[in-house]
Parts: sequence; structure tokens; C-alpha cells
Amino acid sequence: MSEFRIDGDALVRETRVRTVLWGGVFLLIALTVLLFVLGIYGLLRPYPTLRFMFVLTGLGATISTCIIVIRNALRSAEQRMVFVMDDKGITQRRKGWPDVRIAFPEIENLSEELRWLVIVSVEPRRKISIPNDVKGFDTIRTELARYHPLSAHMSFPFKSATLLLASVLSWAAVLCSENEKVTLFAGATGLITLAFASKRLWTLVRRSSNRPLLWVSLGVAWLVALVLIYFRVSGF
Repeated sequence: MSEFRIDGDALVRETRVRTVLWGGVFLLIALTVLLFVLGIYGLLRPYPTLRFMFVLTGLGATISTCIIVIRNALRSAEQRMVFVMDDKGITQRRKGWPDVRIAFPEIENLSEELRWLVIVSVEPRRKISIPNDVKGFDTIRTELARYHPLSAHMSFPFKSATLLLASVLSWAAVLCSENEKVTLFAGATGLITLAFASKRLWTLVRRSSNRPLLWVSLGVAWLVALVLIYFRVSGF
């Protein structure tokens, strides 16, 4: 029986990436707040480019925060996963969650989706996703391929991509449209996509010890989104 988990080097790299990403978001938020204060005092009226930049930085902060929060939730969940493989099957263990086990003869599909190796069983349906920064990832893939051929094409998560595309397009419309009705409709669509992202986040972190930080981050995203819509509709 062998155990596989994310190794220490990957955790160090992840910490560095998170620091850079959050630094960029806080810079966008600081710039948005600065432009907002200047707008309150009427200092942006002679400079339409700066008014446009206020909307742009607000949009960037909103979308970036949502993406980073979901990404961090996924990575935090992965860091608590342990994959145990014996001569009969593979088991995914995660603190606070029931074990998921798939015996080798039960594998119905084995494929790669972006950075995960995804194992799907026959009925009753079970699914195990193994991130590629798990130490021994190649060993796991090679062993599983002995029992079921690896899909020749790399699958793509269309649902997540569609949600992201809808979010980007809706907030771009909020940013660019001069029509109040279009702005309201686009803003409503953007808030709906944000609600779906929030629901997904709740599913990921409802048993995580990092919930407070993640909820604060998501709250900032909602606040920025609502303020952005308000100022666009009010003609700020």
C-alpha cells in the first residue's frame, strides 16, 4: 500500500504564487479606492480617462478576487488530500470528508482534465480527481493505465469555462455600455455568475478551517461588484 500527497516543494511554490496574486488584487483595490475618493471630491470630472480607469480597476478587482478565492479554495482542498493505492484499488482521503474508493475493475473512465487525472467509476458513480503536483503522480497514472486505458484526448471543463466567459462578458458590458438598461441587465447577469461561484465556493470550503478568510475575500468581491454597478448606473 502506497500513500501519495502534495510534496513540500509544491507547497512552497503555491505560497509564493498566492502572495503575488493577492498583492496584485490589493493593488487594484487600493487604486480603485483612490480614484473613488478623487471622484467624490470632483477631481475626476476634467479627466474622463481616469473615470474609465476607476471602472476598469473595479472590474479587475472583482473578477480577480473571485478567481483567486476559488483557486485558493481548490488548492487548499488539494493540500488536505491523501491518495492511497493498494493492489485492489485507489482511495481518496480528505479530512472532514468520507473516503472515496474505486476498485480497479470499477474504473469506467480515466482521463486528464487540465491539471487533474480524473477517475470515474461505474454505478454507483464515484469520482476521484488527482492534481498533477501530487508526489508520485506519474506512478499513479501508469498504474491506473494498466487497468483502464487513458483517454487519448484531454478533457476540458466546459461548465467552468462557460461560467467564466459569461462573467467576463457581463462585467465588460457593465464597463463599456452607456445604456442604463443594458448596464442593469449585464450587472444582473454578472451577479448571477458571482452567485454560482459563491455556491461552488461554499461546497468546497464548508468544512475548511480557512472559511473566515475566504468569506471576507468573497464579501469584498460582492461589495466591489455592487459599487461598480451603482456608479455605472448613476453615471459616475
